[in-house]
Amino acid sequence: MMNVWITITRKKAHCRYCEKDITVQQPQVVCQYFWVLRNGKKWMKKMSFHPQCWVKQGVAAAKEKAKEYVEKRGRKRSDLSDAHKVEREKILRRHSSFAHRLNVEMEKDGPNYEKVANICEKMELLKGVIEPYGGVPKSWITEDNDG
Repeated sequence: MMNVWITITRKKAHCRYCEKDITVQQPQVVCQYFWVLRNGKKWMKKMSFHPQCWVKQGVAAAKEKAKEYVEKRGRKRSDLSDAHKVEREKILRRHSSFAHRLNVEMEKDGPNYEKVANICEKMELLKGVIEPYGGVPKSWITEDNDG
């Protein structure tokens, strides 16, 4: 745990960032760390900074951390160009349309199996069409369990 506060210096302190003294009646930022070990022993450490040094080290730490940061949330960005993204989206929509038509046909009391076969054939052809535009989506790949 760390506590941070700003106060007026009552006795001379040493700035941890710039290694210069903080004279009496100057403002200082005080940081206090607490550690509690498993055996119950407690440690406390105080550090003093000039206010401007505290801001400088904070900005430097934030910049350093920003260099290391890699976005982990959400879907990974596609490497496709904008034109390829548009084409891929069109193919995905066409596949969704075929899937909807297939569901509608299969829900009928007497489905037309020639129509179902035709729709399935068109859906299979789209797998070859979408390959150059980022590959076939995992949801399109069906595994045949022929045991």
